[in-house]
Amino acid sequence: MTSAKPSSKPANSNFSSGPCAKRPGWNINLLKNSPVGRSHRSKECKNKLKEAIDKSKQILKLPKSYSLAIMAGSNTGALESAMWSLLGCKGVDVLAWENFGKDWVIDVLEQLKIKNVNAHKADYGSLPDLKNVNFNNDVVFTWNGTTSGVRVPNAEWIPDNREGLTICDATSGIFSMDIDFNKLDVVTWSWQKVLGGEAAHGMLALSPRAIKRLETYTPSWPIPKLFRLANKKKLVKGIFEGSTINTPSMICVEDVIDSLNWVESVGGTPELIKISNENLKIVEDWVNSSNWIKFMNDNKKTRSSTSITLVIKDEWFQKFNEDEQKDVIKKIVSKLDSEGVAKDINGYPKAPPSLRLWGGATVQNSDMKALLPWIDTTLIDHHIDSLEEIRCDEIIVVTGYKAPLIKDSIKHRSNVLIAHNPDYGSGRVSSIKRGVSEVSDYCDAILLIGVDQPRNSGILSLLIGSHFQSEALISSPRFEDKGGHPVIFSGCLKSELLKITERKEGLREIFNKYRKDMNKVVFDDPLVRLDLNTDDDYKIAYEKYCG
Repeated sequence: MTSAKPSSKPANSNFSSGPCAKRPGWNINLLKNSPVGRSHRSKECKNKLKEAIDKSKQILKLPKSYSLAIMAGSNTGALESAMWSLLGCKGVDVLAWENFGKDWVIDVLEQLKIKNVNAHKADYGSLPDLKNVNFNNDVVFTWNGTTSGVRVPNAEWIPDNREGLTICDATSGIFSMDIDFNKLDVVTWSWQKVLGGEAAHGMLALSPRAIKRLETYTPSWPIPKLFRLANKKKLVKGIFEGSTINTPSMICVEDVIDSLNWVESVGGTPELIKISNENLKIVEDWVNSSNWIKFMNDNKKTRSSTSITLVIKDEWFQKFNEDEQKDVIKKIVSKLDSEGVAKDINGYPKAPPSLRLWGGATVQNSDMKALLPWIDTTLIDHHIDSLEEIRCDEIIVVTGYKAPLIKDSIKHRSNVLIAHNPDYGSGRVSSIKRGVSEVSDYCDAILLIGVDQPRNSGILSLLIGSHFQSEALISSPRFEDKGGHPVIFSGCLKSELLKITERKEGLREIFNKYRKDMNKVVFDDPLVRLDLNTDDDYKIAYEKYCG
């Protein structure tokens, strides 16, 4: 039996938005030269740390006047170090349209307790109005919202003659998006995002304006040692030359150097941006052809190419409460994980129920293409999966309305015959006859099932087993003495099935003729009578089949 599932799987099933997929070709042996067990103050280790800094500056083309340091605590540690060390002498405008931006609001208002604060907020999927930002104040924002799939479109909204500092969390945008660093006074990121490095280490880039602030201003609050960038109003230059504040992992340092070497080998940041944009386009093309899913962010100009966030738009899903929606998403994620197709694609826990695919450059375009058919499962897919599980010899799908769309959605299923009924508008009988006409003359039995009558393989297996054991001409499932679906006809009735008409009650003609030879298979499951005619029907079926 040919598998009904998509013919290929991603070579790398890791689509997490952090830590992200390792770069193509990575393996653990690449870390064998890491100076483990050595002091990070040793010459060899300091040279490695300096190499990571210098390569990052070179690849990103940071302005030569900018200083770059390796920080503890990943991107969060790097950004909070900047805020604790730089904020307080001016008012602050902070932008929040997703979870991490909201964290920066909390830091500014509740931890640092800065009085003059403008918080520019927007719901998940949207961007605040950038025209309202006051650049006489210091400005804190994320370049790309990792949890919402929303990014700033560019840096044109930031003036060159700003009075305040611009402090940017760029962790899920850098190396994958075109960033004008001259517009940013502070830039932070982490190794485990776009580079696919190991966690717990962040990077902090400072402009001359930011350094001047450090050397002319001392905050009123205590600054933890891990955040101290200046001493007695003098920049601690060693931090920006490989002398880290705390002890780094040299294995992680070796790993990020490997990632940076890989970036150089593939063509630098422009190539990484190209790969990420292509990943987004692949998903966009898929979404545009779908009738059930959409982006959380409807605005293409501000749509993230790395944290690609999707929501189910079908009415049945929207009628669920949030907990029910999250349960649906959880089951989709779990199924894809168990198939070895996609790991860690659930949306951020505090975000609306969603799927989130990482589209950074360590995710190959071929893997993104291979993943999407696995997500795009329809009722037709459910039927085909069930029929294949019970090893049906022939599976015939009769199309009518939206035939091209349906044909395209199942074209990868090589063992399925598609039979189009151009006369589908005349009634159900014409589609039954069209399908039966394609059945082999030598078949033992014909099972008829509507697309709005989902049944699992267990029900189908019991029904078919009973049919052949009974040697009846017709078998029908029953629940509480009421007939259900699907119905099985003996192969010898093919010619009679081809003669049914709407005028003579269709299949009922044959039921009435052979009622004495009908095998009534009793089930204790009401699903044998379920038709998906309403949203409530769908909800019941989903809970029964997927719950």
